Amino acid sequence: MEIKHKELFPDKSQPFLHCKLDRQKYAGVLTSIVQNYADGFVLALNGEWGTGKTTFVRMWQGSLEQANYKTIYFNAWENDFENEPLTALLGELKKLVDDKNDTYRSLLKKGVIISKNILPALAKGVISKYMDTGVTLDAIEKSIDAATDILDQEVQEYVNKKQGLVDFKHELEKYIKANNDGKPVVFIIDELDRCRPDYAVEVLEKVKHFFSVQGIAFVLSIDKIQLGNSIQGYYGSHNINTEEYLRRFIDLEYRLPEPKIKAFCDYLYNYYQFNEFFDKGIRTQHAIFSGEGERFRNFTSNLFEKYSYTLRQQEKIFAHSRIVLRSFQNDNYIFPHLFFLLIHLKSRETEFYEKLRSLKFSLQGLVYEYEKIFSPILYEEIETIHSKEFISAESLLISFYNYTLLRSGKKSISNYDLVTTKENKPELSFQTTINNEKFRDSLLRFVQSSENSGYSGLDLTGFINKIDLLENIS
Repeated sequence: MEIKHKELFPDKSQPFLHCKLDRQKYAGVLTSIVQNYADGFVLALNGEWGTGKTTFVRMWQGSLEQANYKTIYFNAWENDFENEPLTALLGELKKLVDDKNDTYRSLLKKGVIISKNILPALAKGVISKYMDTGVTLDAIEKSIDAATDILDQEVQEYVNKKQGLVDFKHELEKYIKANNDGKPVVFIIDELDRCRPDYAVEVLEKVKHFFSVQGIAFVLSIDKIQLGNSIQGYYGSHNINTEEYLRRFIDLEYRLPEPKIKAFCDYLYNYYQFNEFFDKGIRTQHAIFSGEGERFRNFTSNLFEKYSYTLRQQEKIFAHSRIVLRSFQNDNYIFPHLFFLLIHLKSRETEFYEKLRSLKFSLQGLVYEYEKIFSPILYEEIETIHSKEFISAESLLISFYNYTLLRSGKKSISNYDLVTTKENKPELSFQTTINNEKFRDSLLRFVQSSENSGYSGLDLTGFINKIDLLENIS
């Protein structure tokens, strides 16, 4: 059984073979854009962290290569140890050719001219290897500093004439044309929004001013909000309009449509082998366990959709849930709605969860706070299966918590009953904040069902301990 979701690497013959989000068609759209705009442009593939952008661009890269496009994948976050982005970007371009290629060496010479940081850094790196010759590094560095000052003045004069940049871009265009087989080179830059702010801004500047030439299509796989935060951090001001700033660099923005959560939940259910628990041994022999796995999947997908969980968040929740299940015995009923509700609360409603586990709520306080959190869901059409799942989860939480308060001595047996009788009609002994008769009737029925089934005699602490991984797993 896996404890974490492994990175998906594209199949060489069928890059989208393992895609569970039906995204191959969007790769086709992007490829057609590259085909029709071969003059070069910058495309931003925008999406929040954890929405599967990296997996998508790697699969798209595979499909591009199948169509005989030259591609480059550059993970900016993994390479921001390099202070000079020009060095890193040129290094990636080198992968298009062999080491002795004359066009690359010519391009490299032009790159050296426009980068005032490369020569001094190289010189100091070489000299540091010969420290045992008796010549002090400090003395040598002073000479280098003097030479660097002169070189810097020359470079600055050169830059002022703008000829260095013109020459570099001209040489780059020649290099691309000589090595792209008549098609644009697709240069993918990933994780730019996770880099050091100064590095992220430098990469943008280099792409715009040095590499925007005919024959290169840059793809920036980013979260614009996070990248905007980096830009504001770099310039030390929250007043910068990052949308306008990024428009200077980005020609076209594309956002992948939201994936179908149900399909991804089904995939994760199978990936983490939940069937090994739900379809094992004794659980297949008794009616009480029938449909547990299906109820678990339905509730998780509904909750993920309502709370806009990212793909990465879904993966982590499923992984944690699978580990917790290993602390249950094969004949334990897990109450799928309550089980996953508690894991969700631990992940997304931390303050509520901590008060719950510490028994800081009165029963009435629990109901108020729960319904405050879930009111947008509970106010939906009450007859839908989605709403009923959340009402069922609330009823179980109330029943378990009520008994836990009794066990802890924080509630007396005299006011233990959750259902009372008034004028020969059953009614709840606590108040609900949802002003909807159908909701109250549904909640009453679910609470009565749990009371009659004996669920009210179960302690919530056992569930909490398992979810907090305080019990052994098998």
